[in-house]
Amino acid sequence: MPSGTERGHAVLSRREDGTTTVAICTAITNGQPDNIYARFFGMETVNVDPALQLTSGESFQYTNEIVEVYADESGVVHVSAIKPQYGLTLAN
Repeated sequence: MPSGTERGHAVLSRREDGTTTVAICTAITNGQPDNIYARFFGMETVNVDPALQLTSGESFQYTNEIVEVYADESGVVHVSAIKPQYGLTLAN
């Protein structure tokens, strides 16, 4: 499980055992995740910010915008909008 807060598009996949895997990628291209660089495997509880819109893919759902993803001390994964006061910085 990644440590700290990851930023990117979140891809949520429901597993047969009822858990959810959350992958974080750099982009969604033609409805498919590109460059997955972190995964939270087999999470029992995933809280998605109700302000976020999820789009359905083949066997998963994904965020349309870049989000923050982190796990708290109890193992709950949180997917939330980036707080405006922090924003994103693009490097040249």
